Amino acid sequence: MTDSDKSSGLERGTKPGYVQDYVSGVDVRATQGLEAVQVFSRRLVEDYDYDREQLQTRPQFRVRKRPSDEERSFPVDIAVFENGRRLEDALFMIVECKKKTRKDGVAQLKLYLDMSPAEVGVWFNGDEHVYLRKIHHKDGRRT
Repeated sequence: MTDSDKSSGLERGTKPGYVQDYVSGVDVRATQGLEAVQVFSRRLVEDYDYDREQLQTRPQFRVRKRPSDEERSFPVDIAVFENGRRLEDALFMIVECKKKTRKDGVAQLKLYLDMSPAEVGVWFNGDEHVYLRKIHHKDGRRT
């Protein structure tokens, strides 16, 4: 674990180069993008009072490529559910995390929102964030 791991609140995993996922407790390979997942997960629980049971990080929740698909294939960094049952219909928020040097991913988040029942999307890179809300219009459009 590096000094930056300690200052960001990452918990050391059982193997070198791994950290313990804040939500699941599973050891995951330490990457720069993972740091943003851990920081935002901790914020959701400690600052916004979500229960850990409402969050899913590992294994990653997946959204469909198309609404009619049975198979879900796009992995979500943090899935936030209305309750602890973690069912697709109860998916409330999707959080897409990137490493600090990356600015991409908002278009990816918009696609995930469109292909899921989630109403809120968050893009976060450890420093910057973008918040999106899905709006259902009377004419059937979603924006």
